[in-house]
Parts: sequence; C-alpha cells; structure tokens
Amino acid sequence: MKIADLREECHQRDLVCTGLNKKQILKLLAQNDAAEEAAELDGGDGDSVLSQHVVESDDEGVTYALNQPLRKDTEAELEIKALELKVKLAEAAEAEHKARLAENVQQLELERARWEIERERLSLRAENGLPLGAGEPQFRRDLKGLLPTMGENDQALSFFHAYEKTLLVQKVPKSSWAEWLPACLNAKASKVYMALSVEQCQDYEVVKKAVLDTFRLTSRKYLENFRNMRRTGQESYTFFLN
Repeated sequence: MKIADLREECHQRDLVCTGLNKKQILKLLAQNDAAEEAAELDGGDGDSVLSQHVVESDDEGVTYALNQPLRKDTEAELEIKALELKVKLAEAAEAEHKARLAENVQQLELERARWEIERERLSLRAENGLPLGAGEPQFRRDLKGLLPTMGENDQALSFFHAYEKTLLVQKVPKSSWAEWLPACLNAKASKVYMALSVEQCQDYEVVKKAVLDTFRLTSRKYLENFRNMRRTGQESYTFFLN
C-alpha cells in the first residue's frame, strides 16, 4: 500500500498523521485497530477512552499528535513486531539471493578463466610441436582416423611416405611417430615389429628400417608387380601411376 493511501485511511479515521513516515503511519493505524477492538470487547464501558499525546518522530525530528489507546497496547506492539520481522526476513532472503547470484557469477568467471588458460596452453604447445597434454585424448581420436593403414598388398615404402606426410601435416612431433605406428601395420609388418626390443620399438627410424628390409623387393619382383598392375574404377592413368 502506498503512503498516500495510508494517509487517506488516517483521514477517514480522523487520525492525525502529519509529518509521519510510512512505518509510523502503519504503527498509528495498528494502534487504532487495537483501540477499536478493545472498545468492542469492553462494550463501551469507558475503559477504551483515547488520550492524545505529543510524540517526537524518531526519523524526521518532527512532532505529531498520536491517538494512543489506554488498553490493548500489547496486541498492537505484537502486530508491529510481526510486520517488522516479515520485513527483516524478506530483506535477508533478498540478500541471500544476491549473494548466491554473485557466487555463481564468480564461479562462471573462474571457469572461463580456466578455459582461456587451457586454450592458450594448448595453442602454445601445438605451435612448438609438443604433445597436447590434457587436450590429447580428443586429438588422439582425430589423428587415428587420419593415419593410413598398411594393406596386405601395399608397398611398404609408399605406406611410410603417406604415414610421415600425415604426421607432418598434423604437426605431430617426430618423437611420437613410433607411438602411432603399430596400429597402422599389416600382419607381416606387425611380426617384424614384435621381434624388435622395447628400446628399438621406441625409435621410429629403427622400426621403419626393419620393416623396409623385410619388404625389400628384387628388381625382378618390381617388374612383375608393374606388369600385374591394373587400373580400376574411375581412376585416371596419371592418378593411378602416382
């Protein structure tokens, strides 16, 4: 209820509210209600007679006339305290809500800062050819789908050319090339790989040389393979020879 409505209510009850704020007007009306209830309960025996007092306003420093009941003051005071308690509870709930919002905003800012730091870290590591660390799982899944696999009838040298070119394009450091190789080898090359020691398997050039030595063909075998080559599908001769 607006203060103008409260003042109008006071005028209708013949209560003096000049210089009062909203809280004081509410108190005045509550006391008037208590006085009327007391008059009804007493049956008009004169005990509910009102007396006027001059009271000083606590907030504005002005004086005003207040009709104060001689009885039922306790009920009015309890009602005022109940209203004040409701106001305090509402203010406390609002303050708690604002605190939670501020905490959520702060948490979001922290998460955003962490993502920015992580993105910058991954960017710097990629530029310097270093493993991506925490971002590597997704990177590994993407790279695995790009790497060529050695078919049973594929040329070993052609496979290694395609394998190395893919890793260079993806900016994978050469120190990690041996790690990706086993999953790309065919059965014959895998047997060569399994015959090597753990230290040899960690050296890409050693593994590559061992596989190429096993797959090395004679000039007669190269000529035989060349004569048996056939173009299939929609391939052009230029693409087929390459």
